[in-house]
Amino acid sequence: MKELKKMASVLMLAVTVFFAAGCTKPDEPNNPSDDNGGGGDTPVEPVLPIIGVVDGAFTINENGGKVYFSQGNLQYQASTNIWRFAEHQWDYVGNASEGTVYEGGTKCDNALVSQDYSGWIDNFCWGTSGYNHGAVCYQPWSISTNNDDYWAYGNSGFDLDSQTPATADWGNNAIINGGDKENSGWRTLTQPEWEYLLTSRTTTSGIRYAKGRIEISAGNYVNGLIMLPDDWNSSDYTLNDTDAPYVDYTCNTISVEDWENVFEAHGAVYLPAGGWRHGATVNMGTNGGVYKEGIYWTATHSGSYTAYDIIINPTYFLINNPDAAGRYAGLYVRLARNVE
Repeated sequence: MKELKKMASVLMLAVTVFFAAGCTKPDEPNNPSDDNGGGGDTPVEPVLPIIGVVDGAFTINENGGKVYFSQGNLQYQASTNIWRFAEHQWDYVGNASEGTVYEGGTKCDNALVSQDYSGWIDNFCWGTSGYNHGAVCYQPWSISTNNDDYWAYGNSGFDLDSQTPATADWGNNAIINGGDKENSGWRTLTQPEWEYLLTSRTTTSGIRYAKGRIEISAGNYVNGLIMLPDDWNSSDYTLNDTDAPYVDYTCNTISVEDWENVFEAHGAVYLPAGGWRHGATVNMGTNGGVYKEGIYWTATHSGSYTAYDIIINPTYFLINNPDAAGRYAGLYVRLARNVE
């Protein structure tokens, strides 16, 4: 596997008691920033060598700005207050019966979200970074279904990056296999950046993405979206129905060996489709299973009670006609960092 470097191994223990719903008043910080909940001028210090990225660059705007994506979706363990990236790009927590993430031999379940849950979760309400940035609900285990509990920095019109440091963004956390340092450059892409990456950027191959599924064991598939880096060479692997939003995942079936040795080795990124959470209930979806739909947050707010997301679905893929979800929805987070 070609990556800039593998994960770090230091774990830090910090158990803190909060309200069970994960909603606390702004005077009870978790990972405290400055007294004003952000807005300072603290510079972002680069972490070298870069840990936890997939070695493929993606252009995100017409000015040529590029990012690397993290090695997997973001995960959180409440009992230890630890953030990490998924071990594999296809990993997702899901519910009690579906998903690929285990802790101590026990299946993890997003429906068990709580302030002392010892398993891992990967569905988060918008802006629930764990920092007291001004929202009523800012803890990763928040389950309130009131959208106005999730206003970034306490303002309905703010994005996750509306203040510096961007403490409403999950990327501001120390991530154990992503450098293990706060405010180190990880961030959530904005809606315009996601849209440019998936619909407008120029690539060597002329291909930006394809739907597909990875066969992680015999007859066991994880559906999702394959995103190809700017310099992808189409001769490395022949994909069907590229840049086609209205096709099913079955158009491309990829083995673990091909994923690791061909796709990931050349910088491809995989966004698994593994459901979403409503309160403490994992939505099984309308298309036959938790693994059929994947919804990912952007850093951009929409209305007073919604924020933009991207949807990966068996029948469509929604990005250039922006979709907005209620901020209470528990969705996936895939962090990225700028190419310096």
